Amino acid sequence: MHESVGVESINEITRGKFQEAAGALLAYRDRHIEQARAQTRVGRVLQAANDKGLYQELMNYCSREFGEQQLKALSTSQLSQAMTFVDSYVQPAKVEEPTRQKQALIDLRLLLLSYPWQLGGVLFTGFVLGKLF
Repeated sequence: MHESVGVESINEITRGKFQEAAGALLAYRDRHIEQARAQTRVGRVLQAANDKGLYQELMNYCSREFGEQQLKALSTSQLSQAMTFVDSYVQPAKVEEPTRQKQALIDLRLLLLSYPWQLGGVLFTGFVLGKLF
């Protein structure tokens, strides 16, 4: 404030510069309030992301959309977009691993489709040998 009014101490402020000094104080207060609000928003976005296990996805989103991963460097509207992303994010469905039985059936089908004549020949030979012995 002292620099904006052009004085070294508060005692040097004249009546003519009082309005200017008051305006500088109000601007400082508004800037401080906005910084506190932004810090609160950053905390809320991080808390929501951590609660949902989306921290890395949030960082990827911010990097892709805003070119910045530091949430403190984002504007109020960008923080709102990040919060919307966290709130509306849907986890992709996990593909379930086939069990051993299912995998064996898949492998058997693949074998049948890949080598039908060879498998038929082996089965026929086994049938004939089974009848003889």
